[in-house]
Amino acid sequence: MTFLRKRFVPVLLIVPLFLPFASFAQQTNSLDTLQAAYEQARQTIESDTIISYSNALVAVGNQLKQKGDVDTYLLLNAEMKRLAEDNSVEEGVPNTAQVIADTAKKVMAERNTRIVAVIKQYIASLEERVKQLMTADKVDEAKTVKDALESARFELADFKGESSKEVAAGPINKLPKTAVSVSDSASDKSFPKNALEYNRHHYAVIMKTLSWYAARTACTEEGGHLVIITSKDENDFCIRIGTGRGLWIGCSDHKKQGDWRWVDGTKVSAFGVPTKLKGSHTSPPGKAKKAGDGHQSKHLGEIPKYGWLPGQPNNRGTLEHFGAFVPVIDNNGRTCAYGWNDVRVGGHPNADGFGSVRGYICEWDK
Repeated sequence: MTFLRKRFVPVLLIVPLFLPFASFAQQTNSLDTLQAAYEQARQTIESDTIISYSNALVAVGNQLKQKGDVDTYLLLNAEMKRLAEDNSVEEGVPNTAQVIADTAKKVMAERNTRIVAVIKQYIASLEERVKQLMTADKVDEAKTVKDALESARFELADFKGESSKEVAAGPINKLPKTAVSVSDSASDKSFPKNALEYNRHHYAVIMKTLSWYAARTACTEEGGHLVIITSKDENDFCIRIGTGRGLWIGCSDHKKQGDWRWVDGTKVSAFGVPTKLKGSHTSPPGKAKKAGDGHQSKHLGEIPKYGWLPGQPNNRGTLEHFGAFVPVIDNNGRTCAYGWNDVRVGGHPNADGFGSVRGYICEWDK
């Protein structure tokens, strides 16, 4: 997501809590139309949040000048500089003044309230769309919309702070009973007997086709969490146990486009090129026909690093907000590379050349 960078005049901008977005319920043409409207609404809210925070900081700065509070004003200038560079509002910034922390908290609370309202509109429109498709006997298309509906319901639970409560499934489909965070994991549960140990942590690959949210829930209900990868060595270990299969990992940007976070809330900072699998086959440069084949033929000659596949995450087609190990498939149907990709909540690729997600990796921090 890209925001315009400019200097803000010292006037506090009051952004209305609910902008007059077109009702999602009125848009019944296709899932793509609904998703585009939802993404646009979310982007508008994020843009407004940056503007509101910048102007609020300017207003606070004027008050600090009048008080002669030099130390706090210097901290505020540092926060303004960070905002200009990152284009993001961060709560809990270390070594900052309380007045700055309170300003960020207030702006983010207003943002989250607006996002909750938009998600509710989006959910209502998706529910209606599923009904329309089922009535028209378009079951496969209804299943695709249902995947988006599941994602939206869990998003709503996260934004409402219901990470350890039951997620309302609505009349269409009963979802997994909980959406839990790492902190909600059952501490009295241990890792399964078939888990593999690495660096005093334990890992298990579960080959079961679930959505990212359902996989997250399944791991936490067993006392663990979706895997959090913090080093190349750990990534290499996961590659070995993953053996080229499509597997969910514990990162997403579903709360804020482009702000990739692990399930424990820490930022995702790994970037790189795919790891070439032993014995894999590649096509000559210039012969690629599929998206995945094009990736491997261009990049596999480089020194492998852990992290995203080339060009990822790209949010292709919108709503690719969930991280997974995926195989890159060449024209002969062989796996030629293996790395991270951003995928839709249901685990289906949005481009040729990438494998689907058929399982997940759980990690236990003991």
